[in-house]
Amino acid sequence: MWNIVFYVDHRGKCPPREFMEELPVMEQAKIRNVLRLLQEFVILHGYRKQSQKAPDREIEIAMRRMQELMDEV
Repeated sequence: MWNIVFYVDHRGKCPPREFMEELPVMEQAKIRNVLRLLQEFVILHGYRKQSQKAPDREIEIAMRRMQELMDEV
């Protein structure tokens, strides 16, 4: 599984976290939401997109795999 790791300097300070803590509350919430989504992101399938619309076959594969994951939980 993937982890989100923040840089910490030799003094134990975390500049990215400090930067985020100085942002307005609404911006902090947006960043936290993006980070949460990154932690929960599941890669189900990959293919080379060749048109605007995803082919039905590719969507079906991803949906089937997502169902498999959900059945395991």
